[in-house]
Amino acid sequence: MTDQAGWNEQLAAITLDHEPMFPTALMGREERMIQEIAAAGTANGLNVGDRAPDLTLVNGAGGVFKLSGALRRGPVVLNFYRGQWCVYCNFELRHLLRIQPHVRELSGEIVMLSTEPLERAEEFAAEDPTHTPILRDADGTVVKAYKLNYTVPDDLRSWWLQYDQDLPELNPTTGWDLPVPGTFVVDRGGVIRARHADMDWRKRMDPADVLAAVREIARA
Repeated sequence: MTDQAGWNEQLAAITLDHEPMFPTALMGREERMIQEIAAAGTANGLNVGDRAPDLTLVNGAGGVFKLSGALRRGPVVLNFYRGQWCVYCNFELRHLLRIQPHVRELSGEIVMLSTEPLERAEEFAAEDPTHTPILRDADGTVVKAYKLNYTVPDDLRSWWLQYDQDLPELNPTTGWDLPVPGTFVVDRGGVIRARHADMDWRKRMDPADVLAAVREIARA
């Protein structure tokens, strides 16, 4: 487990390794996109105190996950990620797997959601000893309900295609729409008690804070 400074330092290290591979002009446009969408306020995510919309989605393991049903057993952590192609998402997901056993000891569950086809998560799932549910929001309905949906601007798409980020191919049902990375800790009453949602995909909620929120719910 990392402390907050250690977590942010690890994320910063990914940026130092990853971003120099891309042209300065591309990264500058990415920064402007982050600012534009954040300023628009259309994808900032639900807030603490909001009721989490119920959801029923297919699990990559072949079952069906229903939020209201899972909440009868304990708190649920919903993690929305952009896709297996995102290095920050993969880093975050693997760290969430480390705390899943501790969350389950508190009768909770971590669940991962994206709009990409489930077969793209098979390799990740095969390495997961916890069998954490990976759900597909095929048409982005759940992403929109949690106010996390954004669209990659037209002038960035040609850049992304140059680097094999063909989203209509990767996500054939949602095209150039993506979820803002977001984490919501939901109590048994269906109320969001902790959250992190940031258009800047380089920023993620520390798993230590996720676990602390689940523990606080369990003590209530």
